[in-house]
Amino acid sequence: MQAGGSSRGISDVRAELVDIGMVSRKLKKTELDLLAHTIAYDGIAIILNTQNTVTKLSNMQVIGIYTGKITNWSQV
Repeated sequence: MQAGGSSRGISDVRAELVDIGMVSRKLKKTELDLLAHTIAYDGIAIILNTQNTVTKLSNMQVIGIYTGKITNWSQV
């Protein structure tokens, strides 16, 4: 097992360096010639500085933060 992210897992499989590559995202359109099997989902914890006045975030707000639709705490 090697570190290097999803792209590393893809490139190592394509280069026949490994039989199984680890990928933590959906395959891109250019990678659909490969076969993907979901075996687990990541658990994610959102941690805020104690001085941040935000006390609760909805799932949609967290998605907005990680997709760049929310860029300022005043938006939540």
